[in-house]
Amino acid sequence: MGAQSQPEQTVWPVIVIVDDDPGIRESLSLLFEDAHYQVREARDGVEALEILHRETSPCVMLLDRMMACLDGVRTLHRFVDLPADIQRRTSILFMTARSDPLDPTEKQFIQRVIYATVPKPFDLDPLLALVAQAGRHLMRGSPDVQGS
Repeated sequence: MGAQSQPEQTVWPVIVIVDDDPGIRESLSLLFEDAHYQVREARDGVEALEILHRETSPCVMLLDRMMACLDGVRTLHRFVDLPADIQRRTSILFMTARSDPLDPTEKQFIQRVIYATVPKPFDLDPLLALVAQAGRHLMRGSPDVQGS
């Protein structure tokens, strides 16, 4: 799985993995647990938003674009309606295997809400580094990357 180092920040964010593919959820859970993160899993956006409501720690959410029930884009639309404290303690990495372009208005909205886009299939070491970077962003309250 590649070299794994512990994140640099003192308070590590909880990783929320949102994907309807159980194999991807399991693989990513093992990766982040091996890197000493706490992990929560959700099968769709509905479960993810429930987790964000319950969780009091900072969260880095890996949100898949294409899912049954509530997909990634619709989840983002609901995310912006959550209380401000939940939004402030959540950083979103938008995972997608799709290469088709988004509607320009939708693309602008997504780029305003997410921290970065993660193409699938992903390389594990850069993904770990990006999650650590997103966690530092949460601790500082200022972005290093926006939208990718």
